[in-house]
Amino acid sequence: MGHGAPSVREVLARPAWTRIRLRAVARAPGAGEDERVERSGCLVCQEIDGEVAVPDGLLVDTDTVGAFHRPPWPEPDDDVFLGHLLVCPHRHAADWAALTDDEAAEVGAWVARLSRALKALGATRVYTMSLGHAVDHLHVHLVPRWPETPDDVSWQHVDDYPGARRGEMEAAADLARRVREEL
Repeated sequence: MGHGAPSVREVLARPAWTRIRLRAVARAPGAGEDERVERSGCLVCQEIDGEVAVPDGLLVDTDTVGAFHRPPWPEPDDDVFLGHLLVCPHRHAADWAALTDDEAAEVGAWVARLSRALKALGATRVYTMSLGHAVDHLHVHLVPRWPETPDDVSWQHVDDYPGARRGEMEAAADLARRVREEL
């Protein structure tokens, strides 16, 4: 694969302990040694770093990218739309413009791979969006449209119409495991 992105097999074949990294702070590109970006208050950083539980852990954990099934959030929500995945750079970057070309290529490659995995599990479409409004750390949402979704339900409401595939943490973890098997 181009741009130095590791293959799915290469990432998943790594021993788990080699994928664990201390990510208390990340250096911004071009920043001097003393210029650090705080990660402690960022929800996405906390999810990637394992400080906030995500269903069945990270689906993807390369040196550059983390991806996971969206957990129930905000609290006290206890359910989530099944199949709603997030793909994020490990480095705290606010948006696509803040990424290096290599980082952007790897984020994009994982968006494509995870979209294919969702389609292999039955999604008829996978909508992608990156808003960055509530959390200032790039995170690309992958939202599947499941076959039972009525045709008159727009893409903005595939996750909240009556009858949408929703479940609690364990159901999301089960789907995350199935996605991982498709990678």
